[in-house]
Amino acid sequence: MNEFDLLPGRAWSALTDEARSERVSQSIAAFLALKTRRGKNLAFERIEPDLDGYPVRVFVDFSDIESKDRPDFARKLEVYLKNNLEYKLQVYAIEIKDRNRIRRLG
Repeated sequence: MNEFDLLPGRAWSALTDEARSERVSQSIAAFLALKTRRGKNLAFERIEPDLDGYPVRVFVDFSDIESKDRPDFARKLEVYLKNNLEYKLQVYAIEIKDRNRIRRLG
């Protein structure tokens, strides 16, 4: 770990895995309500540890958001989670496989 890098907050570190997942899910729902995206869905997948072992990598399925809007939407979600939940959180999009069977053959 970089000695100048701050650790996750004590409140976040003290939570169980289930409690962290619940808080992230609730925060994503609140973010969608703020962005008036009630018809859209962001599927929270999981939280994984970073390279230092801290559970701060949040994986989200953005497939319900138009592809041109995804990068900006992901950045805004990350800022929201950092400001409202834990400043060390990092948002990652889950990999979506190509739905075209012919292109997947190669």
